[in-house]
Parts: sequence; C-alpha cells; structure tokens
Amino acid sequence: MTVIKNAGCLAFLLLAIWTCGCSVPADRPNTPSPEQTSLKCTDPIIAQAVTLFYLPSGKIYYTKQEHRFCPSQKTLVISATEPEGKILWKWADGNFIRQTSVQQRFTAEWQADSFYALFAGFLYSGGFLSTDTLAASEPVNLEGQAYIPIKLPIKTANFDAFLYKNRKTGLIDRVGVYSKTDKKAQMAILYNWSLLGQNNRIVPRKIDIFDITDGIVSKKVMIQIDYKHIL
Repeated sequence: MTVIKNAGCLAFLLLAIWTCGCSVPADRPNTPSPEQTSLKCTDPIIAQAVTLFYLPSGKIYYTKQEHRFCPSQKTLVISATEPEGKILWKWADGNFIRQTSVQQRFTAEWQADSFYALFAGFLYSGGFLSTDTLAASEPVNLEGQAYIPIKLPIKTANFDAFLYKNRKTGLIDRVGVYSKTDKKAQMAILYNWSLLGQNNRIVPRKIDIFDITDGIVSKKVMIQIDYKHIL
C-alpha cells in the first residue's frame, strides 16, 4: 500500500485523475442472480411458472417467472425479467425482500402476504416442511368441505397464517393469510397435483390466490400460478 503524506502530491494526483477523465462509479443497488441467492441450498426445487396478476384496473398481467424453493433453508426466491427490467423477490427468516436496480415500480409485484401463502402452500403440502409439531385447531367448513386449520409459526408481526388440511383427502390444499394491521385476508388454493422426484412427493401444479377480505363466498382472484416444469 502507498500512503500519500504530502498535500501537494495528493492535489497533483487528483488533478491527474480528473484530466484523464477517470471517475469512480457511484454505488447502485444490484440484483443478484437466483444462483447467487441459493449457493448454499442442497435441496433446491426449481419451477418455471406462468403467472397471471389480476390488476386493480381490471387488466390481467401475464409474465414468466422462475420459482426456487429451498426446503432446508425455508426460503423461496422468485425472479423475472419484465419490460421495466430484472427483479427478484425472496422470503427468508420471516422477511420479505425485494431486489432490483430499477427505480420505477413494476406493473405487477409480489407482496409479502401472497408471497408467503405461495411459499407455505407449496412446501408444506408436498411434505418438504413438516407439520408434526404444529398446533391444529377444531375443524372448520370452507366452501362445503371440512378442514383442519394448522397455525404456522411465522416470525413476522404483520400477519397470521394457517394451513388448511382437507379432512377427506388428507391434503393441505389451502393457506390463509390474515393481516394484523387491517381486515385484509387472502387464501391460496392448490390443485392439479402431480408426483415429483424419486420420493414421489405430491406437489401442486396450479395455485390460485384470492382476496377473501369480504368473505370466502365473495373471493376475488388476485394471482394465478401455472407451473410448466418442476425439477
């Protein structure tokens, strides 16, 4: 390392840099690749999804995304390349993270509650995460079917979440997310089941997420996910 002790030398050096047109690039946020965010994952599940966002304007936004689940780390990373640029969303340690180098808002965005409903629904329904130590409640009726609610141990203080296990099929095919700050509520419904991997775990190929703030009878579709490939 060279240490410049003379102020005159320092001034000369700065002048030389300015004259040569050299500059130090300004810091700006980076968007890491999904590979960079999942380097330590030993059991990744990578799914290619077609996702539909039902916008408040009444329009439907169609996009392709990559969903990377990591059961051992209890994480989900979703990445996409949109007209505005590249963007990444992540759930890890009870935190919802959004990363992009683009300053403007995107046309369609994941939010923490719907993102968690997807994360929990996929991993718990497939048995990648266990419900053995979770507390179950008395059965409830949802749209004519009996379900056992299972409270999820979520760290965030913003909402509560429950898995719903269908008493007839034994499948966890619903996830409810209920805000603690307002009356908003969402429910993910999982369907089109198929077997995955050597262990033949059952996974949903389609997931619909609804706004059930006004009651489940008046549910409004918000997001639809169609998994084309799951590895």
